[in-house]
Amino acid sequence: MTNLNVQKEVTNRVLAAAALLKSKQGIKPVMTVNLIEEPTVSIDIEGAAKAYKGLVVSAKKNLKVLKDIGTVLNVLYQPYIERASKDWGDYIKTTELSIMSRMDRSNSQWLATNWDEIQAFKLAKCVNSNSVGSLRKLMTAAQKAAEKKLEAERLALLEKETGAKPTPPTETETESEKPEKAEKLTDIELVEMVMALCKSNGLAPKTIATMLANAAKAAK
Repeated sequence: MTNLNVQKEVTNRVLAAAALLKSKQGIKPVMTVNLIEEPTVSIDIEGAAKAYKGLVVSAKKNLKVLKDIGTVLNVLYQPYIERASKDWGDYIKTTELSIMSRMDRSNSQWLATNWDEIQAFKLAKCVNSNSVGSLRKLMTAAQKAAEKKLEAERLALLEKETGAKPTPPTETETESEKPEKAEKLTDIELVEMVMALCKSNGLAPKTIATMLANAAKAAK
Protein backbone atom coordinates (compact mmCIF):
# COMPACT_ATOMS: atom_id res chain seq x y z
CA MET A 1 0.00 0.00 0.00
CA THR A 2 1.43 3.42 -1.02
CA ASN A 3 1.80 6.31 1.40
CA LEU A 4 -1.06 8.09 -0.38
CA ASN A 5 -3.38 5.13 0.15
CA VAL A 6 -2.36 4.91 3.79
CA GLN A 7 -3.14 8.60 4.26
CA LYS A 8 -6.56 8.17 2.64
CA GLU A 9 -7.33 5.18 4.89
CA VAL A 10 -6.36 7.14 8.01
CA THR A 11 -8.45 10.11 6.87
CA ASN A 12 -11.48 7.90 6.30
CA ARG A 13 -11.14 6.35 9.75
CA VAL A 14 -10.83 9.76 11.40
CA LEU A 15 -13.92 11.04 9.56
CA ALA A 16 -15.83 7.91 10.52
CA ALA A 17 -14.92 8.30 14.20
CA ALA A 18 -15.93 11.95 14.13
CA ALA A 19 -19.24 11.13 12.49
CA LEU A 20 -19.97 8.44 15.10
CA LEU A 21 -19.28 10.92 17.88
CA LYS A 22 -21.66 13.44 16.31
CA SER A 23 -24.37 10.81 15.95
CA LYS A 24 -24.22 10.12 19.69
CA GLN A 25 -24.77 13.86 20.26
CA GLY A 26 -27.91 13.82 18.16
CA ILE A 27 -26.26 15.01 14.94
CA LYS A 28 -26.77 12.99 11.77
CA PRO A 29 -23.65 11.30 10.43
CA VAL A 30 -21.85 13.16 7.67
CA MET A 31 -20.77 10.07 5.76
CA THR A 32 -20.94 6.33 5.43
CA VAL A 33 -17.90 4.10 5.35
CA ASN A 34 -17.43 2.06 2.18
CA LEU A 35 -15.25 -0.95 2.89
CA ILE A 36 -13.63 -2.69 -0.03
CA GLU A 37 -15.57 -5.83 -1.02
CA GLU A 38 -17.95 -5.31 1.91
CA PRO A 39 -21.53 -3.96 2.01
CA THR A 40 -22.01 -0.31 2.82
CA VAL A 41 -23.17 0.12 6.42
CA SER A 42 -24.32 3.36 7.98
CA ILE A 43 -22.20 4.20 11.01
CA ASP A 44 -25.07 5.72 12.99
CA ILE A 45 -26.80 3.83 15.81
CA GLU A 46 -30.04 3.33 13.90
CA GLY A 47 -28.20 1.83 10.93
CA ALA A 48 -26.20 -0.50 13.19
CA ALA A 49 -29.37 -1.69 14.94
CA LYS A 50 -31.06 -2.31 11.59
CA ALA A 51 -28.06 -4.30 10.37
CA TYR A 52 -28.11 -6.39 13.57
CA LYS A 53 -31.82 -7.15 13.16
CA GLY A 54 -31.02 -8.38 9.67
CA LEU A 55 -28.38 -10.72 11.07
CA VAL A 56 -30.84 -12.12 13.63
CA VAL A 57 -33.48 -12.78 10.98
CA SER A 58 -30.88 -14.39 8.75
CA ALA A 59 -29.66 -16.61 11.61
CA LYS A 60 -33.22 -17.82 12.29
CA LYS A 61 -33.70 -18.66 8.61
CA ASN A 62 -30.35 -20.44 8.47
CA LEU A 63 -31.29 -22.53 11.51
CA LYS A 64 -34.54 -23.57 9.81
CA VAL A 65 -32.69 -24.45 6.60
CA LEU A 66 -30.17 -26.53 8.55
CA LYS A 67 -33.08 -28.34 10.22
CA ASP A 68 -34.63 -29.10 6.83
CA ILE A 69 -31.31 -30.49 5.60
CA GLY A 70 -31.23 -32.63 8.75
CA THR A 71 -34.65 -34.04 7.86
CA VAL A 72 -33.21 -35.28 4.56
CA LEU A 73 -30.16 -36.70 6.32
CA ASN A 74 -32.30 -38.50 8.90
CA VAL A 75 -34.23 -40.27 6.14
CA LEU A 76 -30.99 -41.32 4.47
CA TYR A 77 -29.58 -42.41 7.83
CA GLN A 78 -32.31 -44.96 8.60
CA PRO A 79 -30.56 -47.96 6.96
CA TYR A 80 -27.37 -47.13 8.88
CA ILE A 81 -28.81 -46.82 12.41
CA GLU A 82 -27.58 -50.27 13.48
CA ARG A 83 -24.38 -50.12 11.43
CA ALA A 84 -20.94 -48.63 12.04
CA SER A 85 -20.67 -44.88 11.71
CA LYS A 86 -17.96 -45.42 9.10
CA ASP A 87 -20.52 -47.01 6.77
CA TRP A 88 -22.71 -43.93 7.10
CA GLY A 89 -19.77 -41.64 6.42
CA ASP A 90 -18.69 -43.69 3.40
CA TYR A 91 -22.21 -43.49 1.98
CA ILE A 92 -22.43 -39.71 2.41
CA LYS A 93 -19.16 -39.35 0.49
CA THR A 94 -20.91 -40.79 -2.56
CA THR A 95 -23.62 -38.11 -2.49
CA GLU A 96 -23.74 -34.35 -3.12
CA LEU A 97 -23.97 -33.89 0.66
CA SER A 98 -20.32 -34.85 0.95
CA ILE A 99 -19.65 -31.09 0.97
CA MET A 100 -20.99 -30.94 4.55
CA SER A 101 -18.61 -31.34 7.46
CA ARG A 102 -19.26 -34.12 9.95
CA MET A 103 -20.13 -31.54 12.64
CA ASP A 104 -22.64 -29.78 10.38
CA ARG A 105 -24.28 -33.12 9.57
CA SER A 106 -24.52 -33.95 13.26
CA ASN A 107 -25.95 -30.53 14.10
CA SER A 108 -28.52 -30.61 11.31
CA GLN A 109 -29.70 -34.11 12.27
CA TRP A 110 -29.93 -33.03 15.91
CA LEU A 111 -32.05 -30.03 14.92
CA ALA A 112 -34.39 -32.15 12.81
CA THR A 113 -34.78 -34.76 15.55
CA ASN A 114 -35.37 -32.31 18.41
CA TRP A 115 -36.89 -29.28 16.65
CA ASP A 116 -40.12 -29.06 18.69
CA GLU A 117 -38.27 -29.56 21.98
CA ILE A 118 -35.69 -26.92 20.97
CA GLN A 119 -38.37 -24.33 20.20
CA ALA A 120 -40.17 -25.08 23.49
CA PHE A 121 -36.87 -24.79 25.38
CA LYS A 122 -36.01 -21.45 23.76
CA LEU A 123 -39.43 -20.11 24.63
CA ALA A 124 -39.44 -21.40 28.21
CA LYS A 125 -35.90 -20.24 28.98
CA CYS A 126 -36.06 -17.00 26.92
CA VAL A 127 -33.10 -18.15 24.83
CA ASN A 128 -32.49 -16.01 21.75
CA SER A 129 -29.38 -17.78 20.47
CA ASN A 130 -29.55 -19.42 17.06
CA SER A 131 -26.16 -21.08 17.43
CA VAL A 132 -26.54 -24.86 17.26
CA GLY A 133 -23.49 -25.38 19.46
CA SER A 134 -24.83 -23.05 22.15
CA LEU A 135 -28.29 -24.59 22.02
CA ARG A 136 -26.92 -28.10 22.38
CA LYS A 137 -24.80 -27.10 25.39
CA LEU A 138 -27.67 -25.27 27.07
CA MET A 139 -30.14 -28.12 26.53
CA THR A 140 -27.65 -30.76 27.66
CA ALA A 141 -26.96 -28.80 30.85
CA ALA A 142 -30.70 -28.34 31.48
CA GLN A 143 -31.34 -32.04 30.90
CA LYS A 144 -28.60 -33.05 33.34
CA ALA A 145 -29.94 -30.64 35.95
CA ALA A 146 -33.47 -32.02 35.52
CA GLU A 147 -32.22 -35.62 35.78
CA LYS A 148 -30.27 -34.75 38.93
CA LYS A 149 -33.36 -33.16 40.45
CA LEU A 150 -35.51 -36.18 39.56
CA GLU A 151 -32.95 -38.53 41.11
CA ALA A 152 -32.89 -36.51 44.33
CA GLU A 153 -36.69 -36.51 44.50
CA ARG A 154 -36.81 -40.24 43.76
CA LEU A 155 -34.42 -40.95 46.62
CA ALA A 156 -36.41 -38.70 48.95
CA LEU A 157 -39.65 -40.44 48.01
CA LEU A 158 -38.05 -43.86 48.44
CA GLU A 159 -36.76 -42.87 51.87
CA LYS A 160 -40.21 -41.64 52.87
CA GLU A 161 -41.90 -44.87 51.74
CA THR A 162 -39.35 -47.35 53.13
CA GLY A 163 -37.85 -45.48 56.06
CA ALA A 164 -34.37 -46.34 54.79
CA LYS A 165 -32.06 -43.64 53.56
CA PRO A 166 -30.54 -44.79 50.25
CA THR A 167 -27.04 -43.65 49.37
CA PRO A 168 -26.75 -42.24 45.85
CA PRO A 169 -23.94 -43.96 43.90
CA THR A 170 -20.82 -41.94 43.18
CA GLU A 171 -19.50 -41.48 39.66
CA THR A 172 -16.52 -43.74 40.39
CA GLU A 173 -18.55 -46.71 41.58
CA THR A 174 -18.97 -49.66 39.25
CA GLU A 175 -22.26 -51.50 38.88
CA SER A 176 -21.13 -54.21 41.29
CA GLU A 177 -20.01 -51.64 43.87
CA LYS A 178 -23.25 -49.70 43.97
CA PRO A 179 -25.19 -50.23 47.20
CA GLU A 180 -28.34 -52.26 46.90
CA LYS A 181 -31.55 -50.31 47.13
CA ALA A 182 -33.72 -50.87 50.17
CA GLU A 183 -36.52 -51.81 47.82
CA LYS A 184 -36.49 -52.68 44.13
CA LEU A 185 -39.32 -51.25 42.10
CA THR A 186 -41.03 -52.95 39.20
CA ASP A 187 -41.27 -51.17 35.86
CA ILE A 188 -44.91 -50.31 36.56
CA GLU A 189 -44.08 -48.94 40.01
CA LEU A 190 -41.24 -46.90 38.53
CA VAL A 191 -43.53 -45.38 35.89
CA GLU A 192 -46.09 -44.56 38.57
CA MET A 193 -43.39 -42.88 40.65
CA VAL A 194 -42.22 -40.78 37.71
CA MET A 195 -45.81 -39.76 36.95
CA ALA A 196 -46.29 -38.77 40.59
CA LEU A 197 -43.10 -36.71 40.52
CA CYS A 198 -44.20 -34.99 37.30
CA LYS A 199 -47.54 -34.11 38.86
CA SER A 200 -46.05 -32.82 42.12
CA ASN A 201 -43.54 -30.65 40.23
CA GLY A 202 -45.84 -29.41 37.50
CA LEU A 203 -43.85 -31.14 34.76
CA ALA A 204 -45.24 -32.48 31.50
CA PRO A 205 -44.85 -36.30 31.35
CA LYS A 206 -44.30 -36.06 27.58
CA THR A 207 -41.30 -33.77 28.11
CA ILE A 208 -39.80 -36.11 30.71
CA ALA A 209 -40.39 -39.09 28.42
CA THR A 210 -38.51 -37.32 25.63
CA MET A 211 -35.64 -36.53 27.98
CA LEU A 212 -35.47 -40.16 29.14
CA ALA A 213 -35.48 -41.35 25.52
CA ASN A 214 -32.61 -38.98 24.67
CA ALA A 215 -30.70 -40.12 27.76
CA ALA A 216 -31.21 -43.75 26.76
CA LYS A 217 -29.83 -43.03 23.27
CA ALA A 218 -26.78 -41.31 24.75
CA ALA A 219 -26.17 -44.27 27.09
CA LYS A 220 -25.92 -46.78 24.25
